[in-house]
Amino acid sequence: MKKPILLFLTVLLLSIAVIPSHAQLEANNWYWGGGKGVQFLPTLKQLDSVYDNGEEAIAISDRQSGKLLFTSAFDIANLGVIGAKITHHVDLFDGSNVKFTPLPLRGDVSCSQGLLVVPHPSNCSQYYILSLDSRFASNTSRDNKYQTQLSYSLVEYSFGLWKVVVKDAPIIQGYFTEGMTGTIHSNGHDFWVVLFRYNPLSFVSIPITEDGINAGNAVFSYPDQLPDKGDAYNHLKLSPDGKHLLDLASYNLCLSDFNSTTGIISNRKDLGIYGIPFTFSPDNSKIYTLIERFVPPNGSSPRVIQIDITDSILVPSPIDTVQEPWNRGAASMQIAPDGKIYFQTEPNWTQLSGPPKISYLSCIEEPNKKGNSCKLNIKKLVMRQIDGGAFDQFPNYMDYIFNTDGVLGAEQLAARCSPPRALVLPDSGCIGSTLVFTDMSKYATRRTWKFENGSPGSSTDSIVSVTYSKAGTYKVILTVENDNGTASDTTYAIIYPNPTANAGSDKTICPNSSAQIGDKPEAGNTYTWLPTTDLDDPNIANPNASPKTTTQYILTVTSEHGCIAYDTVLVTVGNIVAKVSNDTTICSGSSVQLLASGGAKYTWSSSIGLSDSTIENPIASPNKTTTYKILVSSGTCEDSAFVTITVNPQPTANAGQDKTLCIGASTEIGETAQAGFTYSWQPTTGLDDATKANPTASPTSSTQYILNVTGNGGCSASDTALVTIGTIKAIVSNDTSICEGASVQLVASGGTKYEWSPSIGLDNPSIANPIANPTNTTKYKVLVSSGTCIDSAYITVTILPPPNTNAGEDKSICNGESTQIGTPAEAGNTYAWSPSTGLLSPFTSQSSASPTTTTTYNLKVINPAGCVKSDEVIVIVNPKNERSFTLKPDTVSILPGKQFTTFLNIPNGVTDWSVKLFYDPLLITYNSISEGQAFPEDLKGELLVRGNGGSRSFSINFDAFLPHTSDTIYPVRLTVDSSNVATCETWSAVGNILMLADYCGKNIRVVSSTGKKYFLTVKYKSIDFGVGLSGNVHLEVFDYVGNSVLVVSDGALEAGEYSAALDLPVGVYYCRFRAGLYEQVGKVLVRF
Repeated sequence: MKKPILLFLTVLLLSIAVIPSHAQLEANNWYWGGGKGVQFLPTLKQLDSVYDNGEEAIAISDRQSGKLLFTSAFDIANLGVIGAKITHHVDLFDGSNVKFTPLPLRGDVSCSQGLLVVPHPSNCSQYYILSLDSRFASNTSRDNKYQTQLSYSLVEYSFGLWKVVVKDAPIIQGYFTEGMTGTIHSNGHDFWVVLFRYNPLSFVSIPITEDGINAGNAVFSYPDQLPDKGDAYNHLKLSPDGKHLLDLASYNLCLSDFNSTTGIISNRKDLGIYGIPFTFSPDNSKIYTLIERFVPPNGSSPRVIQIDITDSILVPSPIDTVQEPWNRGAASMQIAPDGKIYFQTEPNWTQLSGPPKISYLSCIEEPNKKGNSCKLNIKKLVMRQIDGGAFDQFPNYMDYIFNTDGVLGAEQLAARCSPPRALVLPDSGCIGSTLVFTDMSKYATRRTWKFENGSPGSSTDSIVSVTYSKAGTYKVILTVENDNGTASDTTYAIIYPNPTANAGSDKTICPNSSAQIGDKPEAGNTYTWLPTTDLDDPNIANPNASPKTTTQYILTVTSEHGCIAYDTVLVTVGNIVAKVSNDTTICSGSSVQLLASGGAKYTWSSSIGLSDSTIENPIASPNKTTTYKILVSSGTCEDSAFVTITVNPQPTANAGQDKTLCIGASTEIGETAQAGFTYSWQPTTGLDDATKANPTASPTSSTQYILNVTGNGGCSASDTALVTIGTIKAIVSNDTSICEGASVQLVASGGTKYEWSPSIGLDNPSIANPIANPTNTTKYKVLVSSGTCIDSAYITVTILPPPNTNAGEDKSICNGESTQIGTPAEAGNTYAWSPSTGLLSPFTSQSSASPTTTTTYNLKVINPAGCVKSDEVIVIVNPKNERSFTLKPDTVSILPGKQFTTFLNIPNGVTDWSVKLFYDPLLITYNSISEGQAFPEDLKGELLVRGNGGSRSFSINFDAFLPHTSDTIYPVRLTVDSSNVATCETWSAVGNILMLADYCGKNIRVVSSTGKKYFLTVKYKSIDFGVGLSGNVHLEVFDYVGNSVLVVSDGALEAGEYSAALDLPVGVYYCRFRAGLYEQVGKVLVRF
């Protein structure tokens, strides 16, 4: 027997990847029992869970968001004691499993169907959570004193979060079993919740409407065969279509009828088996349940039973299966979103205290099929079991969401809570045919069609027949609506043109002859003639017909798109009589259609002026009177006829130019008469002769005269002339201004004659619109007349001065230099230089110019009046020449104590010049310079040389001394102090270098420090020297001619005294010592 266990119900929210399947999305994720979970779509897989639901469970995903709502139930310690005050607690979690507020929710883990989720009938974001529980101190056992309360909480998902709107609101109390199920109302909007009451016995159906839940509206049913039941054990299950109810209120499974309109339960039948769990197939035709069968020594194992409720006799049929022992109380069975039925087995009740057992998820793959064809799949998925739970149950669903039979089910609920989905398919047809468009949308309650160029042009029907009168591709727009939104879909109606059927003109043939009927074929069309008798090919466009008797042929033409057209032709067998239209008269330049009949073939002669001489109805356009002969034939039969077309000349009408007269004046209108024509003027008022070609008109008011000229055969032409009466008003164009050298057209009107003065600058002073090109501002007068009427007017042509334009004087620059061209700008003028090459600012009045070649620049200036003037400036570019002063040779070898010579070369093209030579006075000194036009000045380290004339060379002599540094190369730098050269010529200077021979050095050793002062002491084969301060020290030995023979030191030394041994041949040497500002030279004598 089950023991009552009190619990915590924890409501959690997870974000689970689900496949939307409308309302079935609500059941895509199951969490139940000891930490078990599965997901069905897109593929079956096991989910991780750490929550334990006990026997009651709900797991539902929001239809719109996919967020998962499920419970987790826990025992409350020490609250199972009779008389203890019971308090429950619920934790609400978001999609990250973060608890955001504690809320109370009633429940009972021992109530196997104690929780049920019902969508709110009018709010698609809200759900009712219904709970059954027993929270009464007097409840000692589940007998007729075991009272139960049905409560509800209302949860809502909005703005990405779940929240509890109403919590633990009581609905009804009574002696209810633990079974609870529900379904959708027959109105497709409301819901029923069904309970079983065992004291007194009845089924209780409670409606849930948009107004909420009211137990006062509950419906109580008392069907036959209700058991004499005294406890709370029971299971209930309503079929997906809401028409049947299964219950286990007694010891056998029972089937009843359920009325989803009234909530009444009736016709209860005992099925004769004790099966638990149980469910219906998705198509409502089968019942599935599990029963025990004894398998020693381990106890019982399940057996699947199928009952086909469409049979007149409800016979339980076993579906063979073998599975390890199980406990019936631990079983559960439920339809899933993939259309299959799943059930579960758990370990035996007696084994719950041991280690966790593996449970299985088994499957009926095709539950709508009868017998073993339902494809039982044992152990489809091995489930992890985190904790034992003998009575664990799947989430308690209302199976209407899986209904596949009828309108009450998932699709209808989705329509209520989802925006519509528009869908319409294209159609095609021929002109005049009927196209049918069907609304294939989902969830639509209203629709509007728009048919472009169709008939009708719009509709609100679900299926519409439409016709089109023209070929083409036309839009078909379907807009659907429901209370949740609007959607539209666009497709196209493709209308193909009907083919042209031309069976040809009726023919007459002689016996035993033939005639071609039909016309040229068109690509893509097929042709069929009926009857086929006496046709050479009834499936071409133009067969030859040779009937023996008069026959009417019917041509059917079918296009590549299936469009059809018909035509007929009558082929008469008999003698030929040529028939032709009557003689006729036309005017020159006109046309007339000739008509012939009576045969199958036609030939006209002559063919001049005919559009086609081989057809029965050519267009004739002769330019003179012509008689045409028509030869009509059919086979060997021939006949002929004649028709004459008389061509009369077409007159011309010329009423002359429009005239303007003063009152009382007259003018001639019309033209010279042509022989053979008659003339008629309308109106005749004011004319001296209305039948003349050129009458004199003297109307008293403005009159438009119409001339009608008639020739032979009634050919005529007409023209008009307007004679205006009134005073003359000379009208001229406005005064104008032009730039110097420009021209302008003057315009006058109002009369028939014009005379301009002065005539200077006019191309023609006697016309209404002469061209004026005056050199100075001129006022022109125009005299306008018509008959005796005269008026005058004036036009002034002002000559605007050109802008001041000065590109500046021509410039000459050296290559690479720049110069300024142009003059200062005047306000309001715009400037443009061309070409712009080499210009810094090509759109200013002045610009810096640096062309690389001689360039002529054009300056274009436009003043505010638009007058333009140009000027030019030439920038001459001269090439640069460089004159080089040099010292030769490039390198001079020197020896201390010896004189050496270097040469100063003066370049060509210079006159006066002055150069400087910079040298090391400690190494060399100036001695002399060669005679000539050169004047030296020695400044000790700097030699200034001045002279006149170029293209010459001077030798300069220097004396060399012992080196005072360790360097072997000494530069002599040459600069040009001044030089007179031609324009664009420059000068440069190149010095040379002095080079010494290499010297060898000896090791240096340090002697004891005695005062740190500078000194030099020369001894026999050695040198002693002192360094006062740390720094660079240079000590070098030269032979008597100045050659360096030994560098003793040329680097940094610490302050102190030093001694150096001289390993040199016997002879006289000189030693130079330099350290900072201290310098001393000593004589060294090396002896044997």
